[in-house]
Amino acid sequence: TSNSNYCRSKGEQIALNVDGTCTDETNTYSSKLMDKQTFCSSQTTSNISRYAAAIYKRGELHLTPLHGILQMRPSFAYLDKADAKYREREAANEQGDSSQEEVE
Repeated sequence: TSNSNYCRSKGEQIALNVDGTCTDETNTYSSKLMDKQTFCSSQTTSNISRYAAAIYKRGELHLTPLHGILQMRPSFAYLDKADAKYREREAANEQGDSSQEEVE
């Protein structure tokens, strides 16, 4: 959030969309600002017996066999949470509208 490329207004908007206006311990963004990102890992390939990591330093080649390769990708679960909250609000508004129509 201190980087010059970070858009503070978008960070605030995302936090508001995800957590709403209430403040409690279950909020994803307790600072009311998108200040963290979650990653999930997945195994890229199952046959890695032929892969190794290497470094060439001071005229020597150092090889280390790999036992696993994982790919880290950003997780956008917070967008699903924001979408679910939006649907809940819309459903509540529709129920409120239908109950008002019955009264009239």
